[in-house]
Amino acid sequence: MSVQTPLLRCLCIGLLLLCGVTPLVSKNVKGANSHTSDMLQVYPFQYDQRIYDFYVAVSYYLDHPNGDTQSQKPRFLKDDPRFRRMTFRNHRIWYHWGFNRTDTNRLRTFGPLSETVRQNIEKGKLAKKNEDAFWAALQQDVSRRNRELMNKTARLFGYGEIGSISSQQRSQLNGFVSLLYDIHILGDYTTTEKSLLLPVHDLYSDIEQAIRNIAGTSYSDNRTEGEKLIRLLRSHQATTDDYLATLKSSFANFMLRLKGGLYDYKSKFERQGFTMKPQSE
Repeated sequence: MSVQTPLLRCLCIGLLLLCGVTPLVSKNVKGANSHTSDMLQVYPFQYDQRIYDFYVAVSYYLDHPNGDTQSQKPRFLKDDPRFRRMTFRNHRIWYHWGFNRTDTNRLRTFGPLSETVRQNIEKGKLAKKNEDAFWAALQQDVSRRNRELMNKTARLFGYGEIGSISSQQRSQLNGFVSLLYDIHILGDYTTTEKSLLLPVHDLYSDIEQAIRNIAGTSYSDNRTEGEKLIRLLRSHQATTDDYLATLKSSFANFMLRLKGGLYDYKSKFERQGFTMKPQSE
């Protein structure tokens, strides 16, 4: 028997093992490029490097809280001696609760994080007396991050600084960013690790509120368009895959149909140098 035969057999076995492992990895983790692709397909912009970079930054806000790809432990935990011994098993317990859960009461309702805090107290990694301080520090961190992201969004789309815009414009921007968070979380629902994500009924509710914020309340035709899209999405809630596919096929048209003053997004974005996707009937 040739000495090459055992070597070839080992190589074949190794390749088979690799083929078996790779799908498992891809099912558990969805990378920034995949999330960015989902965002590009939902929103009405033709490819633009500024938009692409912004979508990557939004995904990093969820998956890499310190703005790099190396660390997944928020800096406020590392920097505070009361919290730095805390451990967690998956990055999704951080910030995968949606954009608008910012007060401590709502943050405490995010089950995966509350359970992690409880386990850290049981293991002596977080003193019980410091639990309230942890939630207060987290609230400050979330508020800071949200302000940063809202300001980035405002500057990108020509709104100026967030502190100088109207309540209607702030609501629009909140809708833009909130929906991007939700698209990221929807994408995570295509992986096998779903137990650490915002419950799907809360996710759908957040998306509906984002649509209403983007449509606004000033024009009845815009409100009608928003409610029409919401009804369409509700008819595709059986699976998150179907829901996301419907969002991809319908949201851009919805946004480009909105009219009137602050809600004529097509004209506004084109003035900023962005090219819109063709609008279908």
